[in-house]
Amino acid sequence: MNYKDPSIEVLLYKLVSGDTVLAEYVGSDETVATVANPVALVINTAGRGIALSSTVWIPFAREGDTVIDIKKEHIITTLSVDEETELYYDKTVAYLKGDGDELERLRNLSKGTDFMTGEEIEREIDREVEEEENNKLFSDNWTANTVH
Repeated sequence: MNYKDPSIEVLLYKLVSGDTVLAEYVGSDETVATVANPVALVINTAGRGIALSSTVWIPFAREGDTVIDIKKEHIITTLSVDEETELYYDKTVAYLKGDGDELERLRNLSKGTDFMTGEEIEREIDREVEEEENNKLFSDNWTANTVH
């Protein structure tokens, strides 16, 4: 799925603070890694399995692209991500920036994947709850009787 400029690389950074950050790699020198649009990942294990959520990593930044330097001494490891994770990241950034057109375009690309934004997860949960309520309503009103 080649849906964006291949020169933009999204990397996962695990930091000594415990933060896990997805960001666009901009460059680096001997002391810092420069990244754009960093997003903090939160792994939730409550409920039905593992859920990934994301949030702004640097709150209160000016609007627009956020480019920051991370001191290399604060980085434990850096990993490349697969296309689905990159798509999840791009959807998150579009959502956080309020870019509805880009978000819709990315949602159309992600149909059939396991990665959803928080808003998509909420809609899916609402749909499942409604379906369960409908099933309960149907089963409460109909009783099957077997005649022997």
